[in-house]
Amino acid sequence: MRRLFDILAICVLLGYAWLATRSQGGADDPVWQRAKARGVLVVGTDFGFLPFAQLEGQQPTGYDVDLVEEIARRLDLTVEWRQIGYDGLFPAIDPVNPNQVDLIAAGIIQNPAEGWRARYSQAYLDGGQQLLVSSNNPITQQNQLTGLISVQLGSPGESLARQMFNPQQIDNSPYIEIATADLVVRGFSDAAIVGNLTALETNNRQQTRTLASLSYEPFVLAMPITAYELHNQINRELGQLHTEGWIAKLNQKWFP
Repeated sequence: MRRLFDILAICVLLGYAWLATRSQGGADDPVWQRAKARGVLVVGTDFGFLPFAQLEGQQPTGYDVDLVEEIARRLDLTVEWRQIGYDGLFPAIDPVNPNQVDLIAAGIIQNPAEGWRARYSQAYLDGGQQLLVSSNNPITQQNQLTGLISVQLGSPGESLARQMFNPQQIDNSPYIEIATADLVVRGFSDAAIVGNLTALETNNRQQTRTLASLSYEPFVLAMPITAYELHNQINRELGQLHTEGWIAKLNQKWFP
């Protein structure tokens, strides 16, 4: 009987080893296997979502276009772009969709509600709210702010400002975020709360600096829930792009 248990235990261990080998090789990931077989990564996007994806004539361009094509190049794949309306992006990676794409990329912020059919890459960009001051402002802590805090009327920044500052400090700007940040640049406000995409623009121009990050909204790539090996490959390349400073250069290109 003991010998039988030993044999069964060995069989179980061999089974786990076999599964691990298959997993590491991506054998059970149909999305990755399909992409490798044809040498093409099929990517859905909405070309009306600037600056992440747009068309110049027939040529795809944008932040996500540059990012995905660089990842694909490093994976020895080319990219086939497919126009999909923004509301149809997650259905396009649903495993039951006969027109399933391998990946979606269109300024997507991680959405837990879609986790039942989507795998998300690690974040490549943050869209959260940032507290900005002018680049020549010497203060180092937000509790040192005593003057006006500009926020876009009705924005997430306004909600945060009401939680963090005296109501008399809050300047409800009717302008778009970039104009709200410009109030700091021109000295009309001590600080502004804007989304990180706006903050990148004025920070890259060395007009402002981020005093504090107030919220986090990760921009990610998404793929079918079955695409675990593609997920591993993309995360590996994203990590390398961050380490090399490639993502920082991409930020400077698209948020000058």
